[in-house]
Amino acid sequence: MVPVSTYGASKLAGEALISSYCAMFDLTGCAFRFGNVVGPRQTHGVGFDFLRQLLVDDESLTILGDGSQSKSYIHVSDVIAAVLLAAQLSGGPFSTYNVATGDYITVSEIAQLAIAAIGGSPERTRIHYTGGDRGWRGDVPIVRLDTQRIRGLGWSNAMSTREALASALDDLLVDFRNGNISS
Repeated sequence: MVPVSTYGASKLAGEALISSYCAMFDLTGCAFRFGNVVGPRQTHGVGFDFLRQLLVDDESLTILGDGSQSKSYIHVSDVIAAVLLAAQLSGGPFSTYNVATGDYITVSEIAQLAIAAIGGSPERTRIHYTGGDRGWRGDVPIVRLDTQRIRGLGWSNAMSTREALASALDDLLVDFRNGNISS
């Protein structure tokens, strides 16, 4: 069985504390759980790491794990739209929302997007996998978020996971090439 991301007791306790505070002082609050957020000016993440490697050597790319890790990636503009809509339409003293695209991509597929972003060739770039089902200690190989509650407010993502990553990679590439980020 492959573990799927769940939120631990401490996060739920935090939400309970905020919820209680909102009810006690007649406030309105929202908590959000985001998929992997991507967009301009990123300073970390799998796309960032892949571009950094490929700009040094476009013929070799190391992937942590086996590349099958699968997650949703959401563009920051979609996150902002969800938060603003929830702030406007949430009922009751406290609501929690999962915000993600609802589609997923593997790390190996992200590698192919990164290779394409730099104008590289998938045939020329050798991919090396470190092995295992996780990219790093504590990584959750498969993450799925139920977004029905935020979608019930009328929100929908403008970009798919693939579109969000492609846009973020293009933005990162500009930053790398302009010297805003060192490779």
